Amino acid sequence: MFKIETAMRVSGLKKYFEEKLFSAYDLGIWKPEPDLFLHAASKMGFHVHECAVVEDSLVGVQAALAAKMKVVHYNPDAIDLGEVKPTIEISCMQELLPALESLGLSQLR
Repeated sequence: MFKIETAMRVSGLKKYFEEKLFSAYDLGIWKPEPDLFLHAASKMGFHVHECAVVEDSLVGVQAALAAKMKVVHYNPDAIDLGEVKPTIEISCMQELLPALESLGLSQLR
């Protein structure tokens, strides 16, 4: 968790997440299993249909889809995921908030 917290602090994102960080290392749950996403949603009091996952990897997209959550695939290098189809794809982070709004998830908590 230290590595995640450090990255969040250095990037300036920690203020948006507070103590809402979940790690596969802490839980012993690995992608493409959906359990980490399901655990995080449950702990935060959300149903899966209220959640969106932002992922940059094939196994992450697979895990989020298996959790039945909306998936924003951050794909700046235009990598082909083959048969795996995320809900929406973005190529730069400036597209993230509009993407979430298009999914009906404009309020971040």
